[in-house]
Amino acid sequence: MPGGDRNPIAEPLSTLAFAAALTSRIKLITGVLLLPLHHPIYLAKQLATVDVLSRGRLIVGIAKGWYREEYQALAIEWRTRGRRTDYAIAAMRAYGATTQPPFMAVCSTSPRSTASPNPYGPNGIPILIGGYSPAWACRAGRIGDGFFPIVDDPARLRELISLRRTTAREQGRSPDAIESTGGAPSELDPIRTLRNLGVSRVILHPPTVIPAELEGAPERIANDVVSRVWLPTGGISSLGKQR
Repeated sequence: MPGGDRNPIAEPLSTLAFAAALTSRIKLITGVLLLPLHHPIYLAKQLATVDVLSRGRLIVGIAKGWYREEYQALAIEWRTRGRRTDYAIAAMRAYGATTQPPFMAVCSTSPRSTASPNPYGPNGIPILIGGYSPAWACRAGRIGDGFFPIVDDPARLRELISLRRTTAREQGRSPDAIESTGGAPSELDPIRTLRNLGVSRVILHPPTVIPAELEGAPERIANDVVSRVWLPTGGISSLGKQR
C-alpha cells in the first residue's frame, strides 16, 4: 500500500466531503471504492450526499478488490463479488432515478420508499468500472459510464480498452460515450502514452504520501506537467487552473 502497511489510509467518502468543502471546481473521485464491501442502498445515500454538497462534482470509481482478508473481516462472501457488484450498481442507479426509485426491481428486501437526497444532476453520479481483467473491461462496456483500468503495461491497457469498446458496441452502446480514465506518475511521457491509447482523464500520482513533503507539489505538477499536456477533452489541461 502507498506509504507502507501501517500508513493511515483515510476512508474515502469522508475525505471527499472534506475536500468538497475546501474546493469549488475540481472533480472528486474514488480511486477505487470496493463496491461489494458496502451495502448498496446505504452507500447510494452517502454518495448522493457528497454529490449534493459538492454541487455535482463526484465521480465514483469502483472495483471488487484483491485482498480476500477484507471480505473475511466483514463476513462477506468472496466468490460472489462480481455478481454483488452488478446488483449494487443497479440499486445505486435506481436510487438516483426518481424521487421514488423503483428499489423493488433490484432489491427484493427493500420496502418501497422515497430516497433523499437525490444526486445533484439529472443523470446521477458517473460510475467508472475499475479492475484489470477482461471480465471487468466487459462490465465497463456493458454497464459503466467509464472504465478505470488499474494496469501499468501499455499493451495490456490497449487490449482492455479495445475489449471495453467491443462490448459496448455489442450492447448497442456508443463506445465513445464511455470514457477511459488512467493513473500515471506526474511525468510527461506516461501521460502522453495514456493519451495515445485513448485515455481521456488522467489521475496523477502524488510525488509522495508524506504530508510534510507535499508542500508546493501541486504547483510544481501544474507548471511542469499539466500545463505541457493536452488532451482532446480538455480534462487534464484545465487541472492546473482549478481550485
